[in-house]
Amino acid sequence: MNSVWMVPAAVAAFAAAHLFLGLPPTRAALAKRLGEQRFVALFSAVAAVALGIVAASLALSGDAGPRAAMPAPWRPLLSIVSALGWLLAILGLMNYARSPMALFRTTIRVPSGVECITRHPFFVGFGLFSLAHAALATSWATCSFFLGFGAFAFAGAAVQDWKLAGKWGEAYRDYCRQTSYWPFVAQLRGIAPRMVLGRQGAIALAAVALLVLIHPWLSAANGAPFVGAFALGGVFASWRRWRHWRKTKGH
Repeated sequence: MNSVWMVPAAVAAFAAAHLFLGLPPTRAALAKRLGEQRFVALFSAVAAVALGIVAASLALSGDAGPRAAMPAPWRPLLSIVSALGWLLAILGLMNYARSPMALFRTTIRVPSGVECITRHPFFVGFGLFSLAHAALATSWATCSFFLGFGAFAFAGAAVQDWKLAGKWGEAYRDYCRQTSYWPFVAQLRGIAPRMVLGRQGAIALAAVALLVLIHPWLSAANGAPFVGAFALGGVFASWRRWRHWRKTKGH
């Protein structure tokens, strides 16, 4: 296979596996057979392996498909969009347990915190970060990775809306009417309160600053360490779920 197509193929394989396991028919069948905790462990493990393959493809692609650098006037704006995306994504991770998207949630509350900005802070934030980096990329390998994951993130948010509307019905549709998919739209329309960043915001800003500091390391080998860190996170999540399942079963 031409190395130019290694990364797009790996990204497509990750997206296909993620969507296949996450769609309601497949998820319901596997969760029924394996149990919810073991299914989540399997899902995390498959995602980690797929991300590991993406990281390897990035590292092996080298400088295949060089691209012209983005003109200087655009670079500061794209960097700001990228930082804002990361800020939303980190706030989304910190807010996950309280959101309607959380596993094992049994109720839906009114939007609060970062949900007042967007109900999909992680997906939309990561999508903004990815598309900004796709525009800044100087190799086809890096550009195709960020384009693929940016599109996947925005599509993933839409799929989440579809799945949760099917699960919660009118309760979730009412939640959606109080917030917005795109950042700040609900606040501009006056249907969501302004978010006060507070302690979570300070932590998220510090995390973004740290990511900026270690950016040269994360961006080495077309961003392979960046993707590898996500893969390791998937391995850790899978191990925790499996361990929790064994404890609940008394093993």
